[in-house]
Amino acid sequence: MQTEMVTFGETMVLFEAETEGRFSYVPRFLKKIGGAESNVAIALTKLGHSTLWMSKVSDDEMGEYVVREIRAEGVQTKHVKKTNEAPTALYIKERRREDETAVYYYRMVRRQAH
Repeated sequence: MQTEMVTFGETMVLFEAETEGRFSYVPRFLKKIGGAESNVAIALTKLGHSTLWMSKVSDDEMGEYVVREIRAEGVQTKHVKKTNEAPTALYIKERRREDETAVYYYRMVRRQAH
């Protein structure tokens, strides 16, 4: 099948609060993925289009999770590169109130020994 749409971009592991409240008071979070480019690819796949998502993920458990979840949605992931440059990025989403959310991003860089 010919690929109709290619997207490029970072997808992170998202931990979303199950209930309303500030982070320190919420007991449980749902693990998901989040990234505009992968979301577009997934949406187009659900509409019947052939899509390919290209990115670089860390060669860690969270990187494996990101790729597996996107592939499970029917998006091609054959050009995703794995790296040890940095861990997979994370973000946490608070649901403070019905109409208010807060998002915290965590990206780390591994330092090379000189």
